[in-house]
Amino acid sequence: MNKLKIASIILARSGSKGLKDKNIIKLNKKPLIFYAIQAAKSSKKIERVFVSTDSHKISKIAKFYGAEVPFLRKKKYSGDFVSTEASLRNFLDELQKKQNYSPDIIVYFQITDIFRKLELIDHCINSLLKNKQIDSSFVVTPVHKNFWKKEGKNLKRLNTSKVYLPRQKKPAIYREDTGLCLATRNKCITFSNRIGKKIKYVINNSEIDMVDIHNKYDLKIAEKIIKEFKIQPNF
Repeated sequence: MNKLKIASIILARSGSKGLKDKNIIKLNKKPLIFYAIQAAKSSKKIERVFVSTDSHKISKIAKFYGAEVPFLRKKKYSGDFVSTEASLRNFLDELQKKQNYSPDIIVYFQITDIFRKLELIDHCINSLLKNKQIDSSFVVTPVHKNFWKKEGKNLKRLNTSKVYLPRQKKPAIYREDTGLCLATRNKCITFSNRIGKKIKYVINNSEIDMVDIHNKYDLKIAEKIIKEFKIQPNF
């Protein structure tokens, strides 16, 4: 059996609204995109690290930190409402045309999710390497809060338990955290919503439950975690 080709694709368009130049804003003296590239390069299973961007500035920074930027993304695939799947699919199509390279497994990281356990990356990749039937493997975080959804004018509780239980006994709801890591087969990005039908989850038990940087307050929280708690991104 031929060795599967594994590549990371990091999406980094320009024009962020909530936080100007979000993808390259400095955090702990490094541009935010550095941490996604660092995560991808930390895995020996990932053979190539790509950045898809519409910006010459972001491209230059990404290359400086060791990523490949083989071409700039077209504006058509860089708008506020363009889906992740559309941007990934376009990049893969262009990569096939321009370099005759098509990875079997794509490892996706979101630039704004920085506090990830690096060991989880290979767990996600190995799920696909060990079992051909698995389409996608991604990080999930257990949450023990009570959630409700709106149905008409009413709210319906999502938790399975009908009584209020102590946190230790309450069934968890699992939050999808593909921004921390998602390993998925190439076909899934074409025929599904990034995640295929047959999945394997990898549990994130980090004490840092959720830091997703989209505004100045998120950035301040991340800075506090790094400076006061001495926890680095990609730990």
